[in-house]
Amino acid sequence: MNDDDISYPYNFSVQNYAEDERFEAWRAEHQHHNLSVNQHDISIADADFRGIHLGPMMLGNWRLTSIRKNKKANFAKRMAEKIRKDSLDHYYFRLSLTDSWRYSGLTHQVEVKAAQLAMVDLSQPYDMGIADGEVIMLMVPRDILPQDISQFHGSVFNSGLGYLFADHLKALFRQAPQLSPLEIPLAMETTLSFLQAMLVTSPDNLRHASLVIQTALFQKIRTYIDQHLESAQLNVLTICQQMGISRSHLYRVFAEVGGVANFIILRRLAKAHAILSAGRAYKPRISELAFRYGFSSPVQFSRAYKRRFGYTPSDTLAASEQLVRASVETSHEGSAWLLPY
Repeated sequence: MNDDDISYPYNFSVQNYAEDERFEAWRAEHQHHNLSVNQHDISIADADFRGIHLGPMMLGNWRLTSIRKNKKANFAKRMAEKIRKDSLDHYYFRLSLTDSWRYSGLTHQVEVKAAQLAMVDLSQPYDMGIADGEVIMLMVPRDILPQDISQFHGSVFNSGLGYLFADHLKALFRQAPQLSPLEIPLAMETTLSFLQAMLVTSPDNLRHASLVIQTALFQKIRTYIDQHLESAQLNVLTICQQMGISRSHLYRVFAEVGGVANFIILRRLAKAHAILSAGRAYKPRISELAFRYGFSSPVQFSRAYKRRFGYTPSDTLAASEQLVRASVETSHEGSAWLLPY
């Protein structure tokens, strides 16, 4: 399927405007920048934007074809007044697919070549050259990243991971409209983990990035386990198939918590404990819970339960029932003042 055939939620094209209206329509789409160019300097032959949200992140594609009427450089400027007015608190990752462009900040200038990925911090001033061609952009809210990355303002990521992340953004843009609601959070999580790995350069930071990625994977698998605690198919093989990882990778992720099989047992025991100790009048039988959560017998369940909590399921049930009775009695006493004399 051609990219132009894919439907995106956000669309803009100057082809929807008369020729003498195209420049102002194009300028209006750049509200977070002041443009140093005016209608006398440039003629917009074609320009369009397609975009989509991945959670709080914005992924988009700009294309521009223009006729420049003089050789003067044109810039999109983000100045202090604009920053104060719109309060955009995002990191802006920009990947030019076809043309080079110039970044100019308070501390340095850099020429960004085609296929290179660069980042600017929208809370800091800068000038960005307006170049024809095609651009992939990703806007990431500052508060969804675990660390401050403002020191990368004006940076070009020309490492191996930088180019890999650029390829990821291109593929993500093509596939994003076809992601299901369940897949979108996973795509966002993967992108953020990949982004954090790209931003690090030292061996210590690479180890930290690996830990970040492993932690994200652990949380993803934990969520899957919690959602399938009653399934008889919850096992190492099924998890590996669902997560797209090898057994050895899965074992490494759960090595610090005693292994994945042990973790599943602990989560099942915790769920059973929550049910037995809940302040509800009706509770399932202990034997029912044992079979529901994958134990071969009530005896096996009770032994594992006592090893984990130091008391039996029957003890938990008795204590919970006592609390329910006490609550009912207190409720009756408290409402006595409503009774007639």
